[in-house]
Amino acid sequence: ERAVIRCIDGAYYLMFRVCDLRARHSLIEAHVRLYCIHRHPIHGYQATPMRLDQPDDDLGATILLTLPSMVVHRIDAWSPLAPPTAHRGGGLGEGASSRSLSSAASSMTAQGLFASVSAALAEVEGTPKALVVGAEPVVGAMSRPAKEAFRRPRFPAAPQRQVDGDSGNRDTCVCPFCGEAFPTVPMLQLHCEYNKWSDRASDIKAEFCHRKLQAEELPELAHRDPTREEIRRHLARNFCEVV
Repeated sequence: ERAVIRCIDGAYYLMFRVCDLRARHSLIEAHVRLYCIHRHPIHGYQATPMRLDQPDDDLGATILLTLPSMVVHRIDAWSPLAPPTAHRGGGLGEGASSRSLSSAASSMTAQGLFASVSAALAEVEGTPKALVVGAEPVVGAMSRPAKEAFRRPRFPAAPQRQVDGDSGNRDTCVCPFCGEAFPTVPMLQLHCEYNKWSDRASDIKAEFCHRKLQAEELPELAHRDPTREEIRRHLARNFCEVV
């Protein structure tokens, strides 16, 4: 009755308008904040902050209430309105711990992976085995939390926004072959396609070369927006109130 969920370019957004109808003493430099009151299966009822695309909460989410203004929240993997299938592996209820999360944070960066590759290069004097740590490729050394942290919520990390990745302001996916991070999936795919030929020209063994990513591999490497049906079922079965 007071808000709508709209699909734009395959992503779903919660939208509503606000306005201060007072003719005098209107609010100046107002800020908008949204919270979702919902029931967590382990922690019980809790209030979860909701990131805003409009007005941009990175800029303080300031708004002029003299005229009707739109408030927009994207239902991405970090949104409390998204079903659990959109962010598997989040929360302490699935075995996460502060120790594993801190180790994931230190190992998930491209710089950390590059350091591992550099050390291997020094040991084997530039042979293709430089991409191996022990007996496994570098990607095998990344824990599940490390691989998921770019695209899914991980307690107690701060909630992110997928729009930051779509606009190139944050990395959201990691190359499974070299560990380089990219804001969007098309950039990751172009990277793998280009380096496939570069690796072959460098006489790197086929098992360590970049290759074209298959469609079935992308869900484990990139963010996925929930579908209309997933959102509908989630909101129908669970208590969620936005304030």
